[in-house]
Amino acid sequence: MALVNLMRQDGEQTTPGVKGKAYVALCRSVITFPPVVGDSSPEDKVTLDGSIGFGQGEGFFECYTTREMAKLTGELAGQRDARSWAVKYEFFFPGTGPKAYGLINELKNSNTLWIIEDLDGNKFVLGSPDNPAEIEAASMDTGDKFDSGKGFKITVRATSDPVRYYNGVITLADV
Repeated sequence: MALVNLMRQDGEQTTPGVKGKAYVALCRSVITFPPVVGDSSPEDKVTLDGSIGFGQGEGFFECYTTREMAKLTGELAGQRDARSWAVKYEFFFPGTGPKAYGLINELKNSNTLWIIEDLDGNKFVLGSPDNPAEIEAASMDTGDKFDSGKGFKITVRATSDPVRYYNGVITLADV
């Protein structure tokens, strides 16, 4: 086990929030999934070493999210001596058009992989081919007043694996 001092630098920025775009891929389209960097430090154990590889024309799809209505959370879950991670990505997509509804309908029973980037530039991978993420909940709201929100609220969940940090290339699918 490699332990380190966990310190904060005076004046260090830690901007809350995630960027207004996420990336989603179907696990069945992944050909290679990078291992973690190694086990010499805690950071190495949660950072992927390389890029996620896809077949010809396959890759991630971009998914717009409303800023300040999206977040990534993780918490330990399970019994003593058998804990793992429960990680959720919750986001809002504005509007109630058929494209968003259709995509959610296609993904609702699919094994997925997500990349979410925070406002400090950290890219997180949610899920893996061996332990995929899935849409846990989705709801649509048409709104009821002129200034009320209208759109889809989506929750993606993965369990067991911690969120992995990603420095690799984000390959987009041919659309």
